[in-house]
Amino acid sequence: MVRILGAVDAYTRECLALEADTSQGSARVTRVLESLIAERCRPEKYARTTY
Repeated sequence: MVRILGAVDAYTRECLALEADTSQGSARVTRVLESLIAERCRPEKYARTTY
């Protein structure tokens, strides 16, 4: 089974990250999010959705 981690800007709907692999461990998710913060600066607010 393939698992996909996607990060999307809710305002612009821009795809910020898309990572696909057979496993998405917490270390990998943290690394992707830290990379986004380093590239784009930390947002003032976070919005979380659960599907």
